[in-house]
Amino acid sequence: MKKNASSSLSLPEYAVLKIVSQSKLDSNTGHQSRWGGWTQSVNTFVPECSQADLLSALKRLGKRGILRLKKPDPPPQYQGSAYSGSERDDDAFFFMGPFNAVLTDEGRSYWNSITRES
Repeated sequence: MKKNASSSLSLPEYAVLKIVSQSKLDSNTGHQSRWGGWTQSVNTFVPECSQADLLSALKRLGKRGILRLKKPDPPPQYQGSAYSGSERDDDAFFFMGPFNAVLTDEGRSYWNSITRES
């Protein structure tokens, strides 16, 4: 997968951050969707993005502290359990029901710095 010219992000990473930064939900909720919604949203920016590329991008952004990945509690709450970071939890976290991706304070600063470069 290609890198975004303005940063060290891969194109799927850049697309995820763009989607989360433009979310209409509050800053503690970020963007919430099911796997299919995430795939569709990222593919509007990066049509060649595979599901494996998207999964890797989300996990890298979470591991670097740019995104906080959380599973929502039952309605009406938006915040719930954090993603463990463990590969054995991937199926239950990413592919069963919605999950949230929230820009952390560090992530918001990083996003602002790279979007100013563009």
